Amino acid sequence: MKNVFLLGAGASKSYNSSPTGQRMPIANDFFSTYSKLPINFDPWALKTKLLYYLNLRDGLDHLDLFDFNEDIENLHSEIQIKAYDIIKANKNNKSVEEQVTLGAYYELIFLFIAGINQIQNGPISQTHLDLAKLVTNDDAIITFNWDTLMDRALMEVTSWNCDTGYYVKPLGVYRDKWMNTNIKSIQMPRLLKLHGSSNWLTSYVTFENGKEIPMQALSADNFFHHVFITIEQPKLIRNIRV
Repeated sequence: MKNVFLLGAGASKSYNSSPTGQRMPIANDFFSTYSKLPINFDPWALKTKLLYYLNLRDGLDHLDLFDFNEDIENLHSEIQIKAYDIIKANKNNKSVEEQVTLGAYYELIFLFIAGINQIQNGPISQTHLDLAKLVTNDDAIITFNWDTLMDRALMEVTSWNCDTGYYVKPLGVYRDKWMNTNIKSIQMPRLLKLHGSSNWLTSYVTFENGKEIPMQALSADNFFHHVFITIEQPKLIRNIRV
């Protein structure tokens, strides 16, 4: 490996070609950005448990997230720690508060992914294309961002593909239909997405009478991915966890 490029939130914030007119959110402006997106008005974009969680935590009547300005990274970490503790406890019957916390965790991830997918659903990012043109097959890119701006740019101008280009291999890839992963090894740059990606899909659980009910018979360690999830495939981004 010759060169390693490290991308933070600013790389995604540079994207200004979204049909939504919005730029990628950062920690302190996620909710204000999300409130301007079409997905905010989609009845499938559930946020009731997240609002209930905030009401219980703050003792305030949060009716919506339009004016909520909390740092999403801090909020995500807070809920994630509590959710993981609840999952590790493995209780047969969870309290209402525990169910609300787990539901808020899944809803927050969904809102984050759905918002990112709508913003990135435009022309390929010129900034990322410029970087991709500098990358060789011996180089690697490390990103903490969930969007697919770098993925699309690499696929456009290099030999990179999403079957094997992430280092981790999915069980299947969606290209108009579900297909097996192409595991043929070729020389290409590598893209390491340390926080996951908005086009990676796996199972999640729901709750009935306080008990966990898996939505699919799939280990959380396994995942599939869509080449790129966009607003033209809304059913594929509903009820998923990354």
